[in-house]
Amino acid sequence: MVQLRLLRLVAMTAVALRSRQHLIAWALLLLAFGVRLAFLHATADRIWPYSCYFKGDALIFIQQASSGELLESGAPFRPPGVVLILAMIWDKTVEGFLWLRHFWMLLGALPSPLLYLLCRSSLGERVALIASSLLALASGPILLGSAVGSE
Repeated sequence: MVQLRLLRLVAMTAVALRSRQHLIAWALLLLAFGVRLAFLHATADRIWPYSCYFKGDALIFIQQASSGELLESGAPFRPPGVVLILAMIWDKTVEGFLWLRHFWMLLGALPSPLLYLLCRSSLGERVALIASSLLALASGPILLGSAVGSE
């Protein structure tokens, strides 16, 4: 009887910790996406196809996606997946491009909660939380995530 209660207590604790860790991961995702969203809407380039701080290769991708061309123009480092994703989800309008930039920002926000979930067991809760919070607020990934590109 005592062992059953102890097993139940351990199972409930594991579920509570797991849900707490998932809540933290969701909070990190919202933090990272919110910072990127605030950055995008605070700059004058929100409807441009690239960021004024980071041009990247967005124009080349947009030209290839709008022409339907699946070739990579002979450039050796461009993954064809980016052109295919652009061609599938972008409707070739300015409003659609703003949505596309939001989608790219969401992709750029994903590493922060993933880092937390992957590192908490090996490095500890505190280190994983600090590292993933710093990643969510780091300026480099914010700039990269605000422009549509493969970098």
